[in-house]
Amino acid sequence: MIAYARERGITVVPEIDMPGHSTYFKDAFGFTMDSKEGREVLEKCLEEFFREIPKSDCPYIHIGSDEVWIEDREGFMQWIENVIESHDRQAIAWDPGLPASDHVIRQIWNEAAGSNAAATTKGGKSLDSFVGYLNYYDPMLFTSRCFLHTAAAQSVPDTTKALGGILCLWNDVRVDKKENIALHNGMINGMMAFAERFWNGGNAGEVENENLLPDPSTEAGQKLAAFEEKMVLHRDRFHKDKMRWAPNAQIRWKVKIDEHESLAAYGGVVDLDAFCQTKHISVGDTALATAQTVITAERDMDVEAWIGFCVPARSNRNGYGIGQQGRWEGNGQCFVNGEEILPPKPWDEPGAYDYHFNTWGKPEEEHPFTDEQLYWMRQPARIHLNKGDNLVEIIAPKTYKGLRWSFSFIPLMNYEDGQVRV
Repeated sequence: MIAYARERGITVVPEIDMPGHSTYFKDAFGFTMDSKEGREVLEKCLEEFFREIPKSDCPYIHIGSDEVWIEDREGFMQWIENVIESHDRQAIAWDPGLPASDHVIRQIWNEAAGSNAAATTKGGKSLDSFVGYLNYYDPMLFTSRCFLHTAAAQSVPDTTKALGGILCLWNDVRVDKKENIALHNGMINGMMAFAERFWNGGNAGEVENENLLPDPSTEAGQKLAAFEEKMVLHRDRFHKDKMRWAPNAQIRWKVKIDEHESLAAYGGVVDLDAFCQTKHISVGDTALATAQTVITAERDMDVEAWIGFCVPARSNRNGYGIGQQGRWEGNGQCFVNGEEILPPKPWDEPGAYDYHFNTWGKPEEEHPFTDEQLYWMRQPARIHLNKGDNLVEIIAPKTYKGLRWSFSFIPLMNYEDGQVRV
């Protein structure tokens, strides 16, 4: 498989995660990876791999090192680096992870604000994974977030240390139909935005927060809108039913959190957690967001729209699940010209998958994702627009601590027929 990929210009980087993510190792051998006995097993494993797979086919090996605490952190990393370097291979490790030397390529993944830029100032070379988890975000928002991201924290690309980025799709949770994994996670549209950003480097312009779409009148907003036009052409020409995505960067909202003043937000998806953080609005475990926009139609018309009030990460299931019969998830509400827009058909599993906790290691982790749980996979709602201005109102409650708080309203319409503005 490695040789097959190499013939096609693809370098496979195997990862043997050491010494973390290794409960099964301890169960099998009776000792941990970082013990003297564990290191002996790992060294035999690596030596066998290096004998079987020549450097010409596999020059890199990923050693993991993340999400683990051990007593001798520096000693373990120095030992494993020496093993790999003695076989003339290049080691890659996660950052954050155990402390690696400048000889190791660091794969940066921390989501904390500013951590990406800080990590790139360390010694050695690095890969940018700061933006790359397809299964973590709303696929509409991820596409914009990826395009707005500053690749490798460099406004002006410099490949001396920055080797590029990585786009990940962790299939942590079961799905009802495996052929839908790419659609559930927005793989095609994510790849388009990722390729645009990392092949060009830099960013689209200054933004307040990569999880919030910029004002359409700004440089970043104009570049994002132009990129969306390019994506529409690719979607309609090549992908059609393989993409569940629609342009949405030009939608303008006035968003009000509880009793705070209304402030501007943009895009078909508004990440309310990021909005509150950026606007310095403090909320408790419960809160209420209300939002308004105006759709101006050039004639009376019916349009379809995707509507949603929660996007669970496809790795831990934390979210509202499916709404009660006749209601949206989380009891969110949508009104157009005062008329409430309800789900277009009865739910098959009303009230299911309502998990207000991380499901890792719990029975709920094995419950499959179905289309009903993801607004972009559902049948869109049908909305009547009158000629002229049409008021859209959203009510999005936050009902528990830890909710990924957001709302989505994405008209599936041609902008020739009407424009979306406040």
